[in-house]
Amino acid sequence: MSESKEYSIDDLFVVQNGHGFKSRDFVENNENCFEVLKMGHIARGGGLRRAPKKSYIPKSEKLEKFVLEKDDIVMAMTDMKDNVVILGVPAIIDKDNHYVLNQRVARLKLKNKNVADINFIYYYLLWREFLHDLQSKANSGVQVNLTTAAIKESVLYLPILSKQKVIASILKALDDKIDLLHRQNETLEALAQTLFR
Repeated sequence: MSESKEYSIDDLFVVQNGHGFKSRDFVENNENCFEVLKMGHIARGGGLRRAPKKSYIPKSEKLEKFVLEKDDIVMAMTDMKDNVVILGVPAIIDKDNHYVLNQRVARLKLKNKNVADINFIYYYLLWREFLHDLQSKANSGVQVNLTTAAIKESVLYLPILSKQKVIASILKALDDKIDLLHRQNETLEALAQTLFR
């Protein structure tokens, strides 16, 4: 990219692994709990999805450093079973103090908003070329894992901030349109099923 500057993820973000919760610590949902954000929350194509099974943990001071805030990026550090490849796939947190970070999920917290636009970075991290490069840094064994060191050393080429914002707004508008079309499709399918019956 012309006019782009090279940054490592470590230059731009504080990278952190999640807390190793024990299943015995989980409780039923109540107002004084965090939902534990696990790899199952990260959709294959990026973004957050509804987890198949939610887990909650009581709020406490010892968990403060694992509480996710709006615009944190989370990333799967281990591949899921059943051939669903989500290793390195990112999602952006959309609200404060709702989730607490589980182990094998990394948090990327932007250090300086004057250098990088969080939405541009999110789309960059989703870019197939970047994802393939990041996934190639994972260890190979029975379970494929990324380390925080591998994430930190990954390189991004960023244009100036104003260009980042323009590009991110275009991509976000396209994403919103695709999401709307998916929802319209689901509505039409439901209507067709009703008419068929």
